[in-house]
Amino acid sequence: TQFYTVIRQVLQDSLNTTSRKSVYLTGHSLGAAESVLLGVALACDPLPTNPRLHLINFGCPKVGNHAFHDTLNNQIPHLTIWRVVLGKDLVPRLPGYPFHHVGHTIQLGHNTTSEEPPAAYYQHVGDSELGYAGVPVGWSVVPYIWIPGAVGSHHLDKYIDHLIRQQGQTLESLLVKEFTPLSSNSDDHKNDDMTDDDVDDFLWPDDDVIHPNIAVVEA
Repeated sequence: TQFYTVIRQVLQDSLNTTSRKSVYLTGHSLGAAESVLLGVALACDPLPTNPRLHLINFGCPKVGNHAFHDTLNNQIPHLTIWRVVLGKDLVPRLPGYPFHHVGHTIQLGHNTTSEEPPAAYYQHVGDSELGYAGVPVGWSVVPYIWIPGAVGSHHLDKYIDHLIRQQGQTLESLLVKEFTPLSSNSDDHKNDDMTDDDVDDFLWPDDDVIHPNIAVVEA
């Protein structure tokens, strides 16, 4: 499309004036989904300088089917996707089957007020051969138990507020140094869409729907 042609030309012009060899794409919600599609388009139609493509998005819904997931995760090495999910944000759990997530999942706490460090899940579902765990059992269904909080968690200012609060503690609290490893817990080997035998394990209280207003100043 004309829009893609313009974006591609702008990126190429920028790369021609710098020694940097990476392009970063981001977005929130549907904008996050669009960042994935743009990243795929640029990966399949490489720019002349062939830069590495890094996607870091927030509250991204599932974009493609299983074949799309396999292609992006295994056959496009210069495209890296990191999807940030805050608490029980409902949108990243949608739509349902046969849609799947692509890239790695960064989970920011079990709710929006949590101060626990973020957790990284390799390609969302993990890889037993590499020793990496997937998202916890019940990850896909828990938002439906706390619908108000799950919807409220999706607001962009909730993400911003959480990151600002974490940054106010220590830089270390924002860093993810390694993927979550498999443990001896057999639940690590289950699909995240399966139902946990003990539903109380993920019945934590979440934030309320009403969220504080935050003034964001762009430099």
